[in-house]
Amino acid sequence: MINRKNSDWSEFYDDNNYSYYNGTIDYNTSYYIFNAVFSKFHDIVLLLHSSSSSSNILIESTLFHTNEAAGLGCNIHSSGLGSIIQKRICAYNCTNKGIGQHCYILNWDSSISKNYNIESSYLNLGNSIGQSTIYHGSGEIIIKRINISCSKTDSGSVIQLGQTNYEGNITFSILNRNTASYQHCLRLNSNKPYSIINCDIKNNTVLNQFIFAESGEFTFKDCIIIKNNAVNTFYGVESSKSILIHCYLEINGTFEFVEIESLSASSFENELYFFKTAECNVEKDLLEMNLHSKLISLFKLMLCKLNLIPTLLK
Repeated sequence: MINRKNSDWSEFYDDNNYSYYNGTIDYNTSYYIFNAVFSKFHDIVLLLHSSSSSSNILIESTLFHTNEAAGLGCNIHSSGLGSIIQKRICAYNCTNKGIGQHCYILNWDSSISKNYNIESSYLNLGNSIGQSTIYHGSGEIIIKRINISCSKTDSGSVIQLGQTNYEGNITFSILNRNTASYQHCLRLNSNKPYSIINCDIKNNTVLNQFIFAESGEFTFKDCIIIKNNAVNTFYGVESSKSILIHCYLEINGTFEFVEIESLSASSFENELYFFKTAECNVEKDLLEMNLHSKLISLFKLMLCKLNLIPTLLK
């Protein structure tokens, strides 16, 4: 078993790691899993559990494909203490009858721990059963530069956030052409303010409650949310609040949201709306200019994502 540090590991952690992986993960140990391929598994691929808050996991430049499971997480299940970071992951053609077509990460730490998903692509996951492409619960949840496309689930088709006690964000990510036969493209739940910034969310289809704020305060900033199909594009319960800043929205169906302060509801149907709030009050021409600039940036991001899979397969 090799114990070493490397530059990518030290970007996130200070301790040493065990870089050798033989099919099992020892409890309370730090691991660096790099440049691995996991294919045609019929149960959870990586089952991680630690009772030590000093246990750290980094999974990087790793491919998961054609795996199936019937539990919490198809490719990765992590629960207990410690931190787990996924970076440059490619997963495709994986199916889970439970929650997490790719991963189910539930952190039990009372102190802050890392729960990151960075620079990864998740393509063609699910088979119209199960729930959520990725599930992240508790810890410091950072989701950055990921592409989730063409996932098919029964509910929660893309991202589900379990309740966390720490601030976090989803940034520079693409959610495209995902479907759920029931409800939720995004299901959000947090005890601290959480942000969704510079994300492109389009061409997704669910029956109801497209973006569901279960509890907490969520800020959407500089996002494009268009060409999606759902009865309610935004849906929030009384313990939640959503703030939209510089966002471009196309509403299909109705807009139904209850703000925690006023408990007032509004409904809009089948029109293009830009929500001018106290935080955001720009003219339509400027808005369209910003949209054009953002689409160019997102196109560059998509090209970057398309280059990810060949890199992983080298």
